[in-house]
Amino acid sequence: MDNWLAQAVIGGVVASTVIYLARWACGKAIFWNDRVSLAINRAEIRKIEHLGQDKFHVTQFLLIQVLCCFGILGIAIMLAPLAFMTGGANWIGPGLGVLGLSIYGCVVYPLGMMVRVRKGEAYIKRQLALIEKAERRLDMTSSKA
Repeated sequence: MDNWLAQAVIGGVVASTVIYLARWACGKAIFWNDRVSLAINRAEIRKIEHLGQDKFHVTQFLLIQVLCCFGILGIAIMLAPLAFMTGGANWIGPGLGVLGLSIYGCVVYPLGMMVRVRKGEAYIKRQLALIEKAERRLDMTSSKA
């Protein structure tokens, strides 16, 4: 097209359509993200309440985390010889992924849960208030009952 006005009009229509669709998709993603965050917060509160009931539950949780850690490290031990036998370059990504997963699973997640358990009832009340606020925002309180 040699007509710059026609190009501008067509470009404007295409751009506004793309922007409208992107805005719609972003709105849906934010709503979905709020629902997922609400489900995660509910599950976390249930776990914290369960761990806070008895010291045995904390011990059981930590032993399960140790077993998961050994499983992840077992996968890493299995991948190490493959990395050396095949040149290693293609195994850097999976190796770093397993390393990051093992650090998170063995250290960060259990320590975070223990900190939340130690905070006690004040933490639970604050999180329940946040959950109720999110439920009101999503109008889920009527469908929950």
